[in-house]
Amino acid sequence: MNKVLLALVFCFALLSAPFVARAEEEEVDVDVNEIEVEEDAEDDIDEAELAARYAAAYGQQQAQQGGSQQMFLTSSPDVETTYVFPEFMDQKIPAGAVVDALCGFQNTGVETFSVQYMRAFLVSPQNWNHHIQNYTTFRYNVSVPAGEESSILYRFRPDAYLEPREYGLKMEVFYVAPNNETFVSTFFNGTITVVEPRLTLTPRLLSHMLLSLPLSPSVASVFTRPSPTSAVARPLALRLLPPILLPSAQSG
Repeated sequence: MNKVLLALVFCFALLSAPFVARAEEEEVDVDVNEIEVEEDAEDDIDEAELAARYAAAYGQQQAQQGGSQQMFLTSSPDVETTYVFPEFMDQKIPAGAVVDALCGFQNTGVETFSVQYMRAFLVSPQNWNHHIQNYTTFRYNVSVPAGEESSILYRFRPDAYLEPREYGLKMEVFYVAPNNETFVSTFFNGTITVVEPRLTLTPRLLSHMLLSLPLSPSVASVFTRPSPTSAVARPLALRLLPPILLPSAQSG
């Protein structure tokens, strides 16, 4: 009986123990219908096309500044940005997981801005010029009128085979003023921690683990030892006792 109880406790421990392992890369479906966003990205844009548009923006700004050769895109003083990772508030992201990042874009000026693109880079925290992953650049075309704010969704996915450790993450939003002047704001510029992916325990996975797990002799004997009792019940033998004679009462 003790060995049967030991086997049951062993199986219960397998079911209740947390499992953490490196899973194979697979597609993950994330439902973001409950997140209020102004507009999702329409499609991705080729980096060559984006570079050409940057060059056009640089040329326009250089013409406005008298041909200066040291122009670069900056943020507008009339725009404030915030960020949030709804499913990873602690910024600890499992490798291979799909990450939704919300950019809060607030227009504090008097003119309408048009959000054009968003992109992100995963970099080395020791050298932010060393890019480990370049994520997709998405096109949006979202208009944010003066005095209003919009939440814009950007989605990326760290590689499933990244080493679990701390990485740098830079996320940018590009937007255009009514005079076609282009701006860029970095709405996240910090570190995230890539952790081991959480492995979901399913009945199929549990069966594979049980089949591959070697049992100890004491536990295996519970499942292999034949029952000591026969399947046929033995008749109960009754032993008849002789009657007990009580002494009769004698008169005095």
